[in-house]
Amino acid sequence: MTTSSPIAGRRDRPSPGVVQENQSSQNGSPATMEAGPHRGLLRVEEAAEWLGLGRTKAYELVYRGVLPSVTIGRSRRVPFAALKAFVERLTEESGW
Repeated sequence: MTTSSPIAGRRDRPSPGVVQENQSSQNGSPATMEAGPHRGLLRVEEAAEWLGLGRTKAYELVYRGVLPSVTIGRSRRVPFAALKAFVERLTEESGW
């Protein structure tokens, strides 16, 4: 995006690598929402965002064992397949 500046002939451009506040990734979604079948494991925060939940609630579901997760070193990750199965299980329990 370029805008005219008061200085004749000069156009202001953001520096390379600078992310604008409302800028999205190429497909129009936030970077954390790009997680999908091409990424097998998500951080708990990413899983929470994908589910539309808060971080605290997602961690609660993980630690209660309701939302399956794996540990790699000190990192906790949620398999993408587990997210889809979780949503399917919820919809079946609610009678959808």
